[in-house]
Amino acid sequence: MKSTIGICIIGIGIMLSGCTPVGTLRDGTKPVLYSASEVQSWPVVNEARQFNNEIRIYIHPTAKVDHDAQLGNGVRIGARTKIDEDTSVYPNVTIGEDVVIGGDAVIHEDVQIGHHAKIGGDARLGAGTVVKPYGYVRTHATVKPDSIVEAAERPKAGTQAAR
Repeated sequence: MKSTIGICIIGIGIMLSGCTPVGTLRDGTKPVLYSASEVQSWPVVNEARQFNNEIRIYIHPTAKVDHDAQLGNGVRIGARTKIDEDTSVYPNVTIGEDVVIGGDAVIHEDVQIGHHAKIGGDARLGAGTVVKPYGYVRTHATVKPDSIVEAAERPKAGTQAAR
């Protein structure tokens, strides 16, 4: 389980509780991630949770994001998506509908995850990775930056798994 810092400074003179600096971005800077429980308390402006007119995180109302997950600015989470505990989602990540992300996963910046994808627990997705719809990343896997994860076999029409 990650330890979190009770207060961190964002910009000059702006402080938020529940955010955790982690890892590094491609440019060598450290991203700032916000706890899902903190984000849920922010007001909704134009369909996204917004803090101080600068930080915007979109979580679809039907998505289930564990309160211990950490989210970066510009993250978009689609309908019926489930993100488990202690997962870190870096800035500018787009997660489609009906996606499942296991606990302790790390999704680096600028990743795109297609609808119905499955990301195993403790998986690491490198920056710029694209997981195509129905893609699958196994538990404990590490995907190199700028990779493409192809779709796993889709369920056939009319089967229970396709419904």
